[in-house]
Amino acid sequence: MVEGDIHKAKITRPLLRGSLPRERLFRLLNGARDRPVTWVSGPPGSGKTTLVSGYLESRKLPCLWYRVDKGDADPATFFHYLGIATQAALPRKRKPLPRPEPSDLSGIGPFARRYFGELFGRIGSRAILVFDEWENAIPGSPVETAVREGIHLLPKGFRAIFVSRSEPSPDFIREVDSRRLESIGWKELRLTPEETAEIARIQRKDVSPETIRYLHGKAGGWVTGVLLLLERAQRDGIQPQHIGRQTPEEIIEYFGGELFRNLDAETRAFLARIAFLPRMTARTAEALTGHPGASRILSYLYRHNLFTEVHPGEEPVYEFHSLFREFLLHHAKGVLSLEEVSATQRRAAALLEDSGQTADAVDLLRRCGDFRGVCRVIRKEAASLVLEGRSQTLGEWILCLPEDLRAGDPWLLYWTGVCSRMRDSAESRAAFERAFDLFSRTGEEAGAFLSWSGIVDAILFEWNDFRPLDRWIDWLDRRVAEGAAFPSAEVEARVSASMSGALLRRRPHHPDIRAWVDRALSASRAAGDGNLRVQSMVRAANHHHWTGDRAAASLALEEIRLLSRSPTVSPGHAILGMSLEASTLLWAEADTAGALRIVSEGLDAARRLGASQWDHLFFAAGAYAALLAGDGKAAGEYLGKVKAALPASRRFAECQYDHLCAWHHLLRGDPQGAAAHAGRALANAEAAGAVFPEILCRLAAANIAEGRGEREEAKALLLGVGDRIRSSGNRMFEFMERLTAARIAFGSGDE
Repeated sequence: MVEGDIHKAKITRPLLRGSLPRERLFRLLNGARDRPVTWVSGPPGSGKTTLVSGYLESRKLPCLWYRVDKGDADPATFFHYLGIATQAALPRKRKPLPRPEPSDLSGIGPFARRYFGELFGRIGSRAILVFDEWENAIPGSPVETAVREGIHLLPKGFRAIFVSRSEPSPDFIREVDSRRLESIGWKELRLTPEETAEIARIQRKDVSPETIRYLHGKAGGWVTGVLLLLERAQRDGIQPQHIGRQTPEEIIEYFGGELFRNLDAETRAFLARIAFLPRMTARTAEALTGHPGASRILSYLYRHNLFTEVHPGEEPVYEFHSLFREFLLHHAKGVLSLEEVSATQRRAAALLEDSGQTADAVDLLRRCGDFRGVCRVIRKEAASLVLEGRSQTLGEWILCLPEDLRAGDPWLLYWTGVCSRMRDSAESRAAFERAFDLFSRTGEEAGAFLSWSGIVDAILFEWNDFRPLDRWIDWLDRRVAEGAAFPSAEVEARVSASMSGALLRRRPHHPDIRAWVDRALSASRAAGDGNLRVQSMVRAANHHHWTGDRAAASLALEEIRLLSRSPTVSPGHAILGMSLEASTLLWAEADTAGALRIVSEGLDAARRLGASQWDHLFFAAGAYAALLAGDGKAAGEYLGKVKAALPASRRFAECQYDHLCAWHHLLRGDPQGAAAHAGRALANAEAAGAVFPEILCRLAAANIAEGRGEREEAKALLLGVGDRIRSSGNRMFEFMERLTAARIAFGSGDE
């Protein structure tokens, strides 16, 4: 099978043989040009797709054609294929459209605006965006939300056409604005007598006026009804006189059955088997069935308008009308034995997988109960799906498996952790831990290392309690001491990045922390992963600043500046880099003006990229800048924004907030309020197990206590702090600790 052509069937305007150019409706579509959205709706077989395709062809209009199916329930899949459609339409535009990050999927609107903004900037103003079979889009789904966001951005001259069996929902009309929407419905789609006559003459040149009147009256203006009557009108016993009172489903059942009964047993079995393929080339159909006449049969069905359409390509791709395919699948049980059905499903799934139609392959394997086959596809495709941002699809595949299979397969558990890490970090961590245990028992090094990294990253991401990191730091220390080697460059990059983050939070005094920081940087560069590079650079910059290596810190910060503005870096990592840039300008350079510029730029980028979950970091940097400048009013405003944006149940974020509030109260001349906030900040730092923040909070609390004349409490807060600082090599903190101790001694009269 030609893999590219099969995928193109989803994003290619279909070719429909012998279709009637419906100028009456073309004029309606032309008249709708002043409204950016056109909605074409009608029952199956009423000529919707044919109308829009014919209109685009007759007017020579460029288009992006996208056929919606059940796989588009995952918004990442939708954007993935829309990107392929754009790339195919504009091959000279080599830069790909952005991919959604897992964090984008919880609120798709901001990403959709960015995506469609870039899309509309690339295609010409005459291009039309067509969404065919829109009835497959779930109302209120992220994809529907994303497309509505895109419609709001349609520039002047751009149009979107929706083709659907159903009329637009009230919510869609309200969201889009009825003044911007033109509808063409079943009333307009019904054939006129003249159009019925034209179709009859295209199909059969010798049709009499009496036959045309009969066709039009019995078909009731339904295009497929006319075509079927023309095909069967000369056969005895067809009795089509009630066609006008039947539904499309009933008619296809009737005529499909008539077609089926007039075929030989071999051809019936052929059709029953290929119905398991959602779309196929003649070569694929022959590979599935062994029937040497596959090309001839498919061509006949298409040429005679028998529920078949074709998509052009190196090899034509055939596709049955959805109702006819359902008919064939239903009747397959009467043509094939249970063993033949099962064998055909497995063979069809293998062909689908080979052609890259993995979602259809998984669906077929699931339906025939071949869950081991589903597992095999998941293991093969998981990494690619995650890279494409399609974690939701991967998660759905895993959830369709029996519980005992999921619980006993470490790779399924690992990918479960990957799929849930942005949605629920606790669930993600639990899945990684179960995977780690199973990998450790079987001695699978790559899986154990990756699961270890997933666990550590989940703990770091939670920003709540870093103390569990101790167990995992000790495990990796033992493995390194035993001489364990990383099985790949990617594994080394991920583990090194995670270890440097873990040591920075829990073991800044670790003898190998600098080696791990450097290793994370070199490994992330070798792996070519921009997100890991930003993550490793942020941790390196923090480490260098803590230890007083200003030259190394400046180099790291300069690279962060470049990376965080690179299109190869995800929105979340870009925001992370910019937030560090702002805070570094403050506590390393005291550059309040420069930091506030980064705060403004970062907040704008967060809104544009849909990464507002990190706004509290920028608001905190803004508060820090205002406090450095002695501007209590601005600091209070920023702190109010920090409090409103604080993520729930994250002690480390609360620690940062209270620490800044203590400073703000001191600036206002309120040492009692400062002491209360300093106490809360220290309690949260201790509960979070964050070593350097705890030390910083102790130093702040000690200074506040000394200022209030509570020198014994100040001394107690400093007990053991000096030794901890000196063991970590943090020269900045060592200076602060000595200065605080000297202040307490001076206040006590011990000069």
